[in-house]
Amino acid sequence: MSDLSFSQYQEAMKPFFDLIEGIVHIVGYESQEEESEINQSLITQIMLSVIIMHLSQENRGKDLPDSEEIKKKIEEGNSEEILSNLTSGITLEILSKYLSESTTLVMTNYYFEVKNQITPEKTDEIKKLYQDITEGINR
Repeated sequence: MSDLSFSQYQEAMKPFFDLIEGIVHIVGYESQEEESEINQSLITQIMLSVIIMHLSQENRGKDLPDSEEIKKKIEEGNSEEILSNLTSGITLEILSKYLSESTTLVMTNYYFEVKNQITPEKTDEIKKLYQDITEGINR
C-alpha cells in the first residue's frame, strides 16, 4: 500500500487533535499561551508515541531512536518531511489505531494531572465534545 500524503495524515489526526484542544480548553487555564503550550505538549507526546509505535513495528523493536532524538528532529526540521520519513509505509488504518492508542495513553496521564480541576459540569462538556467529534467522523 502506498504512503499517505501529508494532507491525509492531517485529516486522520484532526479529530484527535480537536478533541485534545477542546478538553484542554474545558479544563481551563489562566492564559491562552499556557493553554497553547499544554496543547502542543500533548500533541507532541501523541505524535512521538505514534512514531515510536510505527518504527518499533517496522524495525521489529530493533535500532529504535529514543523519543528525545525524534522530538529534536521534529522541532528542528520541516515537520511535513520528517513526519513523512518517520511514518513511511504506514496505512490509514494503522495510523488511526496508533493515534487512538496514543491519545488514550497521553490523555489518561493528563487526566491524572488535572483531575482536581475537573467538575461534573466539565465532565459533561467533555462527553458532549467527544460525542460531537465522534458523530462528525461517522458522517
